[in-house]
Amino acid sequence: MSQQSPKHKLSFIAGSDLSNALYKICKITGNQTVDLVSTVNDVPLGVISEPNIAGKPVTVTLAGTSKVVLGGNVNAGDVLAIKNDGTVVVYDSENYPQKVGIALEGGTTGSIIEMLIRIL
Repeated sequence: MSQQSPKHKLSFIAGSDLSNALYKICKITGNQTVDLVSTVNDVPLGVISEPNIAGKPVTVTLAGTSKVVLGGNVNAGDVLAIKNDGTVVVYDSENYPQKVGIALEGGTTGSIIEMLIRIL
């Protein structure tokens, strides 16, 4: 059962239409502006917890636990990394080098699980 316990959230401005980006990983793209990560080497900021359209406020969870969308199959306890579409996958130093957290439950591609956020 996915749950979440966010400990720190901040508001930013959506740099593009993020209305379908709930529980995906974002990055800073300008002053107080965020967008989805677009490469596996982007520096992740947090998880979009309240999405919106371009130019409108979005809320990003920076610490605690959050729901996330899976881009591959994972097991509870796996270290997770970003994929180029804002989803998360099992960390792999060559293919998925940017760690974002630890899976608190397992799941399959496209499902939503709880992750302990551990960025940088």
